[in-house]
Amino acid sequence: PYVWYKNLNKVEAKTAKNNIITIILIISFITVLGYFLRRLIITHFGYRSDIDTPKLGRKIIAAGAVWCAYGIIPTAIVVFCLHWLMQASLVQDSFLGIILHSALYYLLYIIIGRATCRVVFTPYNEKWRLIDMASDKAKRLTKAIYFTIWMVGIFAYMQNIVSVSKYPLELLSYILAVSASIKALCVAWISHIYFAETSTDNTIEESDDDTINEKEKNAYKIGMLVSVFTIAIIILSLFGYARLASFIVNRSLLTAVIIAVFSILRNFIYDAVQHILLMGLWVKTFRMRKVFIRKFDFWFGVIAEPLMLLVLIGAILVLWGVPFDVLKANVYKAISGFTIGGIKISLLSIMWSIIVFALCIWII
Repeated sequence: PYVWYKNLNKVEAKTAKNNIITIILIISFITVLGYFLRRLIITHFGYRSDIDTPKLGRKIIAAGAVWCAYGIIPTAIVVFCLHWLMQASLVQDSFLGIILHSALYYLLYIIIGRATCRVVFTPYNEKWRLIDMASDKAKRLTKAIYFTIWMVGIFAYMQNIVSVSKYPLELLSYILAVSASIKALCVAWISHIYFAETSTDNTIEESDDDTINEKEKNAYKIGMLVSVFTIAIIILSLFGYARLASFIVNRSLLTAVIIAVFSILRNFIYDAVQHILLMGLWVKTFRMRKVFIRKFDFWFGVIAEPLMLLVLIGAILVLWGVPFDVLKANVYKAISGFTIGGIKISLLSIMWSIIVFALCIWII
């Protein structure tokens, strides 16, 4: 900022001083207004201590309110500063403008990521948590994800500055190598917390031959795979394959995020449908017994889960570089039917058969 200011003439320096004073006043006003607005939102729509067992719909409304409340002040300030940078000709074309624009842009992603993590894991309000998880694990997982979000944002910001400002390629490769290694270590840290044995999640089951249970075996296998993945990323970074290591670790992080989103969405749809079907409306109005509703609920899960799994697999394949047009053509062929050994297999016909079978079971 000092170098940029010294290169301005007297008229430009005076304009910059006036704009800085105006910006400080506007940011102060937004901060005060946002603070009271955040308190208002949290008080009336956020997590309330007087509700012992909040319902799913109330949890979602509270999560959305808290997400808006914790992101409204910094997001408003960042958006205002970005708008000012786009309008300010003195700063826009300078190196300082590039730095500030990139910093604000990636800071916005960090703010949104932190707010999303906070409402998903709800580390300090167990009864309002959207996912089933122990409080101790939720707190430690939230801290690890916060750190990961900051690391991803900072290194993405540095990589963007180096690319836009045309620094030497050696510096870009160095940043990519360090970034990939730190992201891999963050993945290992989060996986260790998520699959670690705690007193509230996994308990050691003693048997005659002192063998550990199946859940602990799976956690151990996943931990080993994540450790191998982390070591492989670090080795690739050290031996000059920084871009490949960065591509793999970035796609792995996004794959984990997509799987988590689909998992939360699956649980939300399942709980919402179950809650709707168990309402008294179906029993009183249509005189349906709960056993029928449970059958319908079961077959809904059988039909809906494979469809969501196909969408999840398609999203992951597109993320890893499979062309969308090729994927769409193959999916269409699989749904409409393909021939193996003179036998035509149609996934659409199989799905309709399952639906008809489910209806027959439900009626009977």
